[in-house]
Amino acid sequence: MSDTTKTTSEHELTDEPSQPDAAVAAPSDTKEGEPELPAAEASKWADWTREDLETELDSRICRIAQLEEETEALDTKVEAGEREIQRMAAEFQNARKRLDRTAQERIDNASQSLAEKFLPVLDDLELALGNVPAEVRERGESFVQGVQHIHGKIQGILANAGIEPMEPSGQFDPNLHEAMQQIPSEDHESGEIIEVMRTGYRIRDKVLRPAMVRVAA
Repeated sequence: MSDTTKTTSEHELTDEPSQPDAAVAAPSDTKEGEPELPAAEASKWADWTREDLETELDSRICRIAQLEEETEALDTKVEAGEREIQRMAAEFQNARKRLDRTAQERIDNASQSLAEKFLPVLDDLELALGNVPAEVRERGESFVQGVQHIHGKIQGILANAGIEPMEPSGQFDPNLHEAMQQIPSEDHESGEIIEVMRTGYRIRDKVLRPAMVRVAA
């Protein structure tokens, strides 16, 4: 046997293990799909027993349950607070409406008191203007205009207080008119207003006094 053959056989029979391939990765204890813990976290749990881990888990579960209860309690308080805010807002609005209504009633009462003083004067002026003789109207035009001017000024004062005359026309309405006389008329339908004897007035939508009218029978 040659020296070359002897050397090869001795090499094949050696008991020394061969070196692992550097390309083969070392086996890992982490299962596929599971996240790997950082080194610091892994060292934290390294000395814990199973009982320790279970105790820690139970403690954290209890803490989560406690936080959920606290959250529910806070939600309940928030809902109660919102209801209280809504109730207070409604009370504020109602109080404001009552104050506005009271203030408006006082204004209306003051306006009505003013009207009670001025309306008779307007009635007299309207009556006078409606009964001016023709010769006086022709010769005393400036005098008639002066009376009309006074009449207009009083109406302006009342208008500023929310008091305005009603212009009755059409059919008789017992809510707006007071029938003083019924007259047979071929030119008007039954119940139609023929003539206004005294002007009616209102405060906004409220009738202060109805108009006195003559209606067709």
